[in-house]
Amino acid sequence: MNDQKQPPPETFLTTKEAAKFLKLKPNTLEKCASPAAARRFSTMVAACATTSTICMLGRMTIARNRHPMSEYFINVEIAFFPEFLNNWLRFDAPAAQLKLDRRRSIAFFRRAQVFGYVRWQANEYGRQTWRFFIVRTRGPHTQLSCIAGIQPGAELLLSTAGRTKVKRALQQIETLETNGFPPADVSPNHYRHVHNRIATRQAIRPYTAEQHIAYLTARTVLP
Repeated sequence: MNDQKQPPPETFLTTKEAAKFLKLKPNTLEKCASPAAARRFSTMVAACATTSTICMLGRMTIARNRHPMSEYFINVEIAFFPEFLNNWLRFDAPAAQLKLDRRRSIAFFRRAQVFGYVRWQANEYGRQTWRFFIVRTRGPHTQLSCIAGIQPGAELLLSTAGRTKVKRALQQIETLETNGFPPADVSPNHYRHVHNRIATRQAIRPYTAEQHIAYLTARTVLP
């Protein structure tokens, strides 16, 4: 007699249920059944369906497994479709990662983690959308910012849009790493400073060792 517990059967949504979740019409969802078909039909609809489906599948899988997700997590959508969509983490390692398929996964972060998140999208007409966020995860019952790809939200430290501004922000991350500062441990005030200076097209003050030591010391005594 086999005493091992059998896993519960997988739950699948009907086309109408999935269309309601994605806020699309059932006929539209059927046309977006594959990335190739979605690219020919509507890039914007495909991007919405891709990111929403990642979040939906991740919650369903976690609900089935139940372990080790009893702790509070912030989930981040990771996706890569060549020449179409690329959502990826610039720095800091997640506490756990759930792989949905070879192109999609969900990264889980504990509270008080700081990480960089890049979102890039292109369509068949050559238009590209660049976004870069640096966020700090917070616990429940705290004020959060709604950020695309991050559920339920996070504290926004830096936000840039457009290829030029995103590249400038990424260069600041490279400078921090070159100077020996782990980006995940840098003072949030410095990222707010970088955000303001990029938005106003002004020079960015360098991050110093004195600032870093002061922040690390304060972090040991403050919640």
